[in-house]
Amino acid sequence: MDSQLEVFFEKIKLEMEKQTITLTNTLMTTLESKLKPILEENIQMKSEIEKLQKRVNYFENQKRTSNLVIYGLNEEEKSSLELLSTLKNIVHKELNIELFDQEITKIHRLGRAQGELPRPVLISFGNYWKRLEILKNKKKFRAISISEDFSKETLEKRKALKEKLDMERKKGNYAYIKGDTLIVKSNKNTDKRKRDNTVSPPHTKESGETKITPQSKFSKVDAFSLMRQRATPKLNKNNC
Repeated sequence: MDSQLEVFFEKIKLEMEKQTITLTNTLMTTLESKLKPILEENIQMKSEIEKLQKRVNYFENQKRTSNLVIYGLNEEEKSSLELLSTLKNIVHKELNIELFDQEITKIHRLGRAQGELPRPVLISFGNYWKRLEILKNKKKFRAISISEDFSKETLEKRKALKEKLDMERKKGNYAYIKGDTLIVKSNKNTDKRKRDNTVSPPHTKESGETKITPQSKFSKVDAFSLMRQRATPKLNKNNC
């Protein structure tokens, strides 16, 4: 009698689990049909927002193409004119480049003074070629350092690429960051040494150049697939 009851209750349990699975699938299908258009619209909106953000970032960087940012310049000036005069003297002394007042449209310190460290200096050029000439010779500076002026978003992307940049250079590759993209050119001598130690040489791109950009914030995920994966396996597990 007890064994018959156990079999009976086991059948009821299995039947209830089957009904639960069927009900879950039915609800998921109904939910999917109603929410799918909303999710698709949401994905489309995210895509449009991403495109707009790229355009805004592009124009923001374009607006900054006449600028340079200077680091390490002692903060001793009492006016913008004194600051410009100091910078002109350094540029002439270390680069042998003559910088004229009419070639500069704006110069000022960035941020508020904090402690003894000098604040960065933002300088805007009316003469783009003079800016380019200084930028090309920036490694000759001893007391100060110079970089291009980028938007906040581009700066974040460049920061995210820094670790990858260091890794590629340790591998012996020629790598640098241009804008928000990491450019990697493989070192042929390094590749040759690696191939000499292997029986079958690895397949490599003939161009030897790779471009890496940080991934977008938006990723397309199938919400319904995730929901099914979380719900269904738990029910099936009880049937084992």
